[in-house]
This record gives sequence, C-alpha cells and structure tokens, in this order.
Amino acid sequence: MTNINNTKGICGPEVTWTINEEVLFIEGKGPMFDYHNYEKHSPFEKNEKIKTVIISFGVTTIGANTFVECKNLTKIIIPNSITTIGPSVFYGCNNLKSIEIPDSVIAIGYCAFENCTNLKNVTLSNNLVGISEWMFDNCISLENIVIPNSVIEIYDQAFMNCVNLKTITIPNNVISIGFRAFMNCTSLEKIIIPENTSIDNKAFSNCLKLADKDGFIIVKNMLFDFIGINDCITIPNNVAHIMEEAFSNSSNIKNVIIPNHVVSIGYKAFMNCTSLENIIIPNSVISIEGCAFENCTSLENVNLPEEINSINYCMFENCISLKTITIPDNVTKIEFAAFKNCMNLKNVIVPNTITDISEDAFENYTNVEIR
Repeated sequence: MTNINNTKGICGPEVTWTINEEVLFIEGKGPMFDYHNYEKHSPFEKNEKIKTVIISFGVTTIGANTFVECKNLTKIIIPNSITTIGPSVFYGCNNLKSIEIPDSVIAIGYCAFENCTNLKNVTLSNNLVGISEWMFDNCISLENIVIPNSVIEIYDQAFMNCVNLKTITIPNNVISIGFRAFMNCTSLEKIIIPENTSIDNKAFSNCLKLADKDGFIIVKNMLFDFIGINDCITIPNNVAHIMEEAFSNSSNIKNVIIPNHVVSIGYKAFMNCTSLENIIIPNSVISIEGCAFENCTSLENVNLPEEINSINYCMFENCISLKTITIPDNVTKIEFAAFKNCMNLKNVIVPNTITDISEDAFENYTNVEIR
C-alpha cells in the first residue's frame, strides 16, 4: 500500500495534487505523468485511503497506472478537457461502481478498468475510437454497456470474463472484434453484430447462453464452441467456419459430420478429441489450420477435401490410431510434425504435386509406404 505522507505533490509537468482526508484533488493544465511500474510508481498506487478523485478542467490526460489498485476509490470526476486515459489507470479499483467518461476522451488504454470487479455502470465517450485490449477484462459486475457509434474496433480480450454482461449491440462502424473479446461472458444472451464486422478466433468461446439447444455456440456463420453432450454430432448448416479450438478437449465426441457449407477448420479445432473415430470433411473446406486434429488418438481414417493446398503443422500429431490417409492433388506442402507419432499409419498416397515435405513431417514411425 502506498502511503502519502505529504498532502500535496506533482503528478505532471504542470499538474499538481493535494489530498484532504479521503478526497484527492488534481489541478493544472496539460498531461499527467505516465507511471510505468518498472520505472516509477504512481504516488497513489494501492492507496486505500482515497475514496474520491476530482480532476479539474485543464488537465488533458490521466497517465498510465495512476490509480492502480486504489481499492476504496468509489468516485471520480473527469473533466471534458481530458482526451486520453492511459493504460491500467483504474486497474484493480475494486470498489469503483460507476464512471462517466466525457465526450472529450478519444482514447482509453489497455487494461484501463481490468479487475474493477464492482464496476456496474459505465458511460463511454461518444468520440471514443476503440475498446482497447483487456479494457473491461474481469469486470464481473458489468451487466450492460452502450458502445458508442464512434468506435471502429473492439480489441483482443476487451470484455473477457465479464460474466454478468447480458446484452450488447455492436455499432455499424465497428470493423473488427478481436481475439477472445467476449470470451467467458457466460451470461451473454444477445448480441447484435453488423454484417460487415469481422470476428477473430475465440471471440465468443464459452458464452454459454449463446448456445443453441444442441450446444453449438454460433455467431453469424462462425462456430466458436461446443458445450453439448452428444457423442455423434452434425454441425448445423448455417456454419461456414469452425473456429479455433471450437471442439478441443471434447473427449466424448465419437463421430462428426461437417456439412458442405463449411469452408474452414481452425487451429486446434478438434485437438484432444480423444474419442473421435470418424469425421466426414466435405470438399467445400478449403483450409484446415495447424494442430486441427492433434491428439485425436482414436481417429483411424480421414479423407481430406480436394481443395486444400497444404497439410499444416502438427495437423495429425499423435493420432496413434490413424491407419490410412489420402492427400489431395492440390497439396504442395506437408509441414513439420504433420503426422508425428502416427505409428499405425500404413499407407500415405502422396501426389506428385507436392514440392515441400518437412524432414520431421512423419517423425517417429517407420511403417509408412509413400506412393
């Protein structure tokens, strides 16, 4: 815990602070200092006495890490002269329940409100251009938030672990939703996303209430997760992309039928599906990412789709029951560890179009006939 022995000090080139019992006053003009913990600590870091912060008009930025783990901070007044709130400014402010960001703010740094576990009400600036990485990560009391129309990107892990977030509307100007952006938002029931917004892997993984009756978590045409109990599954016809780790560690699945609307299978999509015996992959699939079937120890036979052009790294690594596989004519490359430890593989039909086979593509077995 930081002890402020003085009642005043400097927190920017032309910015000063004074403290009166539980109230911190910040005054002046221009930016506050950034406090990078490995270089210089904020005078307020982990202070448990401060309950209210009042920043006067004229101050233009709140520096990085300024109020980190001020666990009893409950109120902050931010003037409309502030344009930037730095990274981790309110990280771990556990008693901060609401905050209003004025329209003067155009940028808020990563982790700004991470671990603000009691934060429930947030009003964002109508000129904010992005929701930064981890901005609201683990804000477990946050139920609803309005994303301004000014926002064009929602970055990686922005709302991850917001377990009470129930509904959200993505504005039309948002061009992308980042990796794990809403992962583990287990109460999320409804999300509206514009047609042209791109969505990265795991953005909605483990969003339990978005699952359909069969346990598929599908947003737009992307299958992010499976929480069902059936061991024989047919992927719905509205799916075009099986996303990263969508079925990973689903150890009960034995049979999978993929419809001919699917065009891609993501990284580690079926990794550790140790009971998977049969999978039907249609020719509509043009891309299968690395490690897609790694550690599928019961998988015996696979017919790969005709349009893929590479067997990516570790795709069938440790598939110890795999016996036969036909490699399509369009494949030109077999990457490292693609069939590593497939010790029961007996027949590999390799087309003469292949120009690049990694030295360890078939590592740790000798039973193969390449023809």
